[in-house]
Formats: sequence, C-alpha cells, structure tokens
Amino acid sequence: MPLLLRFLRDNRGTTAIEYGIIAVAIALAIVTGASLIGSELRDRYYGPVANSLTLG
Repeated sequence: MPLLLRFLRDNRGTTAIEYGIIAVAIALAIVTGASLIGSELRDRYYGPVANSLTLG
C-alpha cells in the first residue's frame, strides 16, 4: 500500500504528459489549418485552371 500512495503522490511525470497534450493540440491545429488552406487553394485555383484546360 505505501508503494501505491507514493506513486499517486508523485508529480514528476505530470509535466511530460502536459507537454504531450499541448504538442498533440498544436499538431491537430496545424493539420486542420493545412487541410482548410488546401481546400481553399484547390477551389480557388485548381478548379478554374482544370476547367479551362478541359474546355479548351
């Protein structure tokens, strides 16, 4: 039982876990932003160019 209590009171790994959560949140924001920008660029530039080339 003392080992379990000592484990529950130990805070050394907490910072690493918090940094991991922050890193995951930043990565998700980057992926989401890149996806939105990619969709916008495709709709704005690729679509009209592709239509112009196929229509002649």
